[in-house]
Amino acid sequence: MVNISRKALDQSLSFISSNAKTIGEASLLGVAEGDSLRFWQSGFVQVWDSVPLEKSGDFSCSVRGVKFGQIVSACNTETISLSSTDRGVTIRSGKSRVRVPTFVGAWDSIQEPPKVDSFITVSGELVTAFTKGQPFLAKEESQPSLTCFALRIEDGQLRLSSTNGSNMYSHVVDYEGEPNFSEIIVSKEVAQSATKVFGSGDSIQLGVDSNGIIVMMNMEGTRILSAPQFAGVFPDINRIIKAPYNPLFKCKKSIMVDMLKLSSHMTDSKASYMRFESVEDDIQVYFPETDMEYDLYLEGAEIIAPFEKIFLNPGYLSDCISTVAGDEIAVGLGTSGTTLSPLEIKDDSDGNKSCSIIQQIYYSGT
Repeated sequence: MVNISRKALDQSLSFISSNAKTIGEASLLGVAEGDSLRFWQSGFVQVWDSVPLEKSGDFSCSVRGVKFGQIVSACNTETISLSSTDRGVTIRSGKSRVRVPTFVGAWDSIQEPPKVDSFITVSGELVTAFTKGQPFLAKEESQPSLTCFALRIEDGQLRLSSTNGSNMYSHVVDYEGEPNFSEIIVSKEVAQSATKVFGSGDSIQLGVDSNGIIVMMNMEGTRILSAPQFAGVFPDINRIIKAPYNPLFKCKKSIMVDMLKLSSHMTDSKASYMRFESVEDDIQVYFPETDMEYDLYLEGAEIIAPFEKIFLNPGYLSDCISTVAGDEIAVGLGTSGTTLSPLEIKDDSDGNKSCSIIQQIYYSGT
């Protein structure tokens, strides 16, 4: 029998059961090792975790992870006791007890994580970038090569990119160590798992094994995620991301957000585009298909380079604005200013480490 913090166990089981994309009826395996309880969930995304024990003892289990987690979550004492037999796991909370039956899956013992010869260490910025890049993934299976993230080593930094062909997101993260890869293609399932297994405040070790399996691990080596790489080729978008940047204007993020909210009320149908025009020292905003009379201005915007018209999709712009962490956004063209130049939105608060790009716009300069 072992004693364990209910809160710590519940937290561990919640991300294991919700993030491991299991294949069939995969079982959750657990075993007491010294002063910790170690778990492993097999599947497409595999997760290992260790939870400190308040009282050590003999314990092992093979159960349905979701059901086990639901029972633990419903217990109302700070500490619970776990004991195991061939029939199952008995959970004791105060005077109450519940026995979760044994479930035998494909494995009868915890498998060890893949061995990686060299890791790089990155900050939790990577987790945040996965979250911000989700809206930029393709949502149709007809674009399978765009339903993933690319992680590339470039100029001594790790660049994360995602695109759906209409807009794209990019963020660079500093790292320490010697990378054993030049590029990793990460499926959306693996990225979603990483955002729940690791926090934005965690330092993360990242590498691949000799078979190209992705391994992500906390600094203590107690929480580990591994999964195959996405089977595909990510497009080369560096020619767009690294194109010369020509700034047009800056404005407060809150002002742009309010303007986008207003756009949803200006017309009964979902606006297919909105238009920005620089008029003397102001930027005016226009929406199609409305019976309202209006004069709308992007209040307080700083015009850097005058322009005649920019037509773009407000939904794409909303996705881009959501990636900005700071109070101010910078908007510019990703090339020298041709008619179909991509529009680039930068976050001034992070030293331009992140940017989002809308490819489908129409631009008319002065």
